[in-house]
Formats: sequence, C-alpha cells, structure tokens
Amino acid sequence: MIDRIRSTRFMRFAACHQSQLFLVAVALFAFSLAACSLPQWIATAQSILPIAAEMAAGIIALIGAFAGGPDAGAIATLNTVMTAVGKALTDIQAMVEEYNSTPSTTLLGSIQAAIKAVTDQISQLLTDTGITNTALQAKVVDILQLLMNEVTAWASLVPIINAAAGSKFELIVPLDAKGFKQAYNAILATPTGVAEVDEALAKVKRL
Repeated sequence: MIDRIRSTRFMRFAACHQSQLFLVAVALFAFSLAACSLPQWIATAQSILPIAAEMAAGIIALIGAFAGGPDAGAIATLNTVMTAVGKALTDIQAMVEEYNSTPSTTLLGSIQAAIKAVTDQISQLLTDTGITNTALQAKVVDILQLLMNEVTAWASLVPIINAAAGSKFELIVPLDAKGFKQAYNAILATPTGVAEVDEALAKVKRL
C-alpha cells in the first residue's frame, strides 16, 4: 500500500514538473557527453548519418513517381538537391570515421562546414519545394523537417569535442536510431487520402 502511495505521488510530481524533468534529462545527457565526448559523438554520428542518407534517397524515390507530371521542373530540381544532400551525408560519415581514427581540428572544421551546407540546403527546400501537389508537398516537407531536426540535433553535439573547460552549449538531444527510423516510417505509413500519392508512398522502402 505504501509503495502504491509513493508511486501515485511520483506520477503526480512528474505530471506537474514535466518540463523541469526534461531539463534535468538534458543536463544528464550533457554530463554524459562531457564524460565521454568523443565516443558518444562518434557513436551518434555513425548511427544517425546513414539513416539520414537513406531518407534523402526515400524522398527521391517518392518524387520519382511524379517526374513527368505538372511539377516536373520542381521535382527535377528537388531530385538534384536531394541527391547532393545524400552524397554530402555519406561524405560526412566518411569524415567522421576518419576523425575517429585520426582526430584533428582541421577535419572537425570540415565536418562542421559540411553539415552546415546540408542544413542550409534542407532549410531552403523547407521554404519552398516548388511542388504544387499539396499532398505530395506535405509528405516531402514532413520528411525534410524530420531530417532537418535530427541533423541539427546531431550538429549541436559536435562543438563539445574540442570545447574548452567550462564552455556552455545548447544541446538538442537527437532521436536514437530506432526512434529516427520509426518517425520516418510513420510519415510514410500515414495516408494522405490522395490515391496517386498514397500509391507512391507504399512503394518507398521502409527503414
């Protein structure tokens, strides 16, 4: 009975202090990074970047079904940009692996510059994909936003690697690999109600 009362009180406390508990969780996450910054950063990069590259390929597969339609020009441009983004993510992964073997300030700077270029490209697409098919546009934007959120979160971890003692950072905790994949698959699995878009979604590879 006492355990049950304690459990109830804890649940009430958690409900009333959800935001504070979240901040504590972020603080603990930051502490763990400070304690083992390089291994944590490398592990996060190695799990997230390949998935992000597959999502870029997923967008290409999705819009491929509409290449000859009224949005052909916008889709051709989107295809070119997403191909470049996918390649950049693969290149960044290679640089991370190289950094894992031979850390250097120069290489870390190259990684940061490359990831900024990727987020800039995604940000531009989020402003305007050029697609007029509203159902397709919504799906592409949802995937791009997920990709943007995760890559931005990952990028927030990078400066910790060579930070001076006492430095402060605003960290965005990324989804783990499983959660990242689940979020992407959920976007693909949610129907739009537009037959041609839903048919294209059904053909995109799940992760």
